[in-house]
Amino acid sequence: MIQNSASLSALLFPCRGPNFLLPNSAVGEIIPYHQPEPVRSDAAWLLGNLDWRERLVPAVVLSSAATGLPVKNIPKQACFGICFSPNGNPDLPYFALFTIAVPRLMNLEPSSMQSAPAPAKYNPFALHYLTDGTQLIMIPNLDAIEQALLGVQ
Repeated sequence: MIQNSASLSALLFPCRGPNFLLPNSAVGEIIPYHQPEPVRSDAAWLLGNLDWRERLVPAVVLSSAATGLPVKNIPKQACFGICFSPNGNPDLPYFALFTIAVPRLMNLEPSSMQSAPAPAKYNPFALHYLTDGTQLIMIPNLDAIEQALLGVQ
């Protein structure tokens, strides 16, 4: 059980595979899905670059990092969460995380969350897994995502 008395305001991103959770402060904006510009990369998790506010932002699919397969059958309600890079790198100030539907605002009480074992498929972008008793939730490692993106640029 996580021990802390403060609640956390967070966004729960629906995903194929475990949903993922980010604090509100890590997300600058939620935008509707639009086809990213392709990039030369063998990384299935890199969907391409989005044109967002007159800058190119790399788009990442967290579930593809675990499966090694590109995303298919994108639902109409899909969107991206534009995230701030955690280290303030001027070469990569933002990146986008793909989600199959609009993220849901949650007020998390740490006493309601428990650590959970990782699923069988390893995800290099997972920092930790939690459960609220009804679902497995991944906490993404934003530093690892940032480093991986800097490595393919």
